[in-house]
Amino acid sequence: MPGLPHEFLIEAFRCRPEMVVELVSRLGVEVPPHSDVAVVDSDLSQVVPASLHADLVVRMLRGRDAVGAMIVEVQLKVDHRKEMTWPVYLAVERSRSRVRTWLVVVTPDENVAQWARRPIDCGSAIVQPVVIGPKEIPRVETREEAQRSVELAVLSMLAHSKEDGAERIACATMQAIDCLGDLDEERAALYYQYLNVALGAHFRRLLEQTMSEGFQFAESALAKRWFSQGEARGEARGEARGEARGRAEGEARALLRQITKRFGPLAEETTARILAATIEQLERGTDAILDARSIDDVLDAVGVR
Repeated sequence: MPGLPHEFLIEAFRCRPEMVVELVSRLGVEVPPHSDVAVVDSDLSQVVPASLHADLVVRMLRGRDAVGAMIVEVQLKVDHRKEMTWPVYLAVERSRSRVRTWLVVVTPDENVAQWARRPIDCGSAIVQPVVIGPKEIPRVETREEAQRSVELAVLSMLAHSKEDGAERIACATMQAIDCLGDLDEERAALYYQYLNVALGAHFRRLLEQTMSEGFQFAESALAKRWFSQGEARGEARGEARGEARGRAEGEARALLRQITKRFGPLAEETTARILAATIEQLERGTDAILDARSIDDVLDAVGVR
């Protein structure tokens, strides 16, 4: 079962499919002139007996006509089986759309990116994936840039969170997510949760650092929407015991949202146990939900089953 990072990255490109074309163009790929980019059916099994599903297929359009296509594959680890299926994806989509087609691999891991960049030798043909790894994702450091593409801002924060000046990226990203919440609260919640899960304790440190860049998490609509004022202050400012309890409650609520999204609602007794868990227990649950195959895997990690 795909975990939250895999699903998030697919959802980010599904919400804004033109982003993949923009990122590929930055790598020097000459894409055809087009007026729109659309997500199409990712089932690529029509002309072959096996069931094949790409993560995402987008087409560049001129009017109603396709002028180019991109198969987007999110890859979180090295998987040599993909060296067999990716060329099939390309052949099927090219046959289906009858236009030039690129295989685009998106990964937040540089080691995976290096593997994915290797040409795939098919004998009479060579398939060269276009890879968008951490080095290919631009730094988004201003609110204006982030608001133009919240999805790109989140990817930027993920790729560059450990670099110098990461607090500027975090500030721009959180401001954009905060504004997005007024229009699409569910999507804003997904992006906030993803950063919280993917970056863990480092995300909370970045939230504290954004105060010096002008973003007050405790006073934001984002915090007021999901946390009580006391919890928000505990999450962002941190003051002794109140900070620890506020942070734990914030962690618990974020974990409960992630559990509900993946596995459905919990029994009241189990919910109460998670709300009473320590930060250490909750962090184990947050780590476990990335690869959990069932709710029991998460509850065992937290220690509340």
